[in-house]
Amino acid sequence: IGHMALIEFAGYLANEDGSKGDPFRGGYSEGTLIGIGLSQFLPGFEESLIGKKLDDKYELTLTAPSNYPDDLKDKKLVFQIH
Repeated sequence: IGHMALIEFAGYLANEDGSKGDPFRGGYSEGTLIGIGLSQFLPGFEESLIGKKLDDKYELTLTAPSNYPDDLKDKKLVFQIH
């Protein structure tokens, strides 16, 4: 804990084939300061930042936990992270 990253991300519902589908409400943010290891985001999101370099762009697929809002819970989500 103690490492911070400034990121931009866009979240999408995953299509059946795993590709990105429609964006979901609240799934976009620019200039977000995230603390690695603080568990502020979906499990696996913060950990995916470890080892990335400035200007890296990548895609990450995670499953929303069952305590997420009804329209997202237990669904696969695709994030484009920069």
